[in-house]
Amino acid sequence: MKQLTLGEVAKVEDLTGRQFDDNDQPRGRYLIALVYVLKRRDNPDFTYEDAENLDANEAGDLINDYFELNDPKE
Repeated sequence: MKQLTLGEVAKVEDLTGRQFDDNDQPRGRYLIALVYVLKRRDNPDFTYEDAENLDANEAGDLINDYFELNDPKE
């Protein structure tokens, strides 16, 4: 199955008023903004639209690496 991009996640949340996780706040726009800021540290040409087009797995890997959330056993 094709992974959703962060932009697609945000669009679904916008259209339905619901989020993809159990928290009470939408995550799509938050994740886009977080990825955008993190990626611009190394690449000032990275755009908000680039962040929207990143798939959720790539975004998760980036965030996990940045916050050192990856399992050290892997």
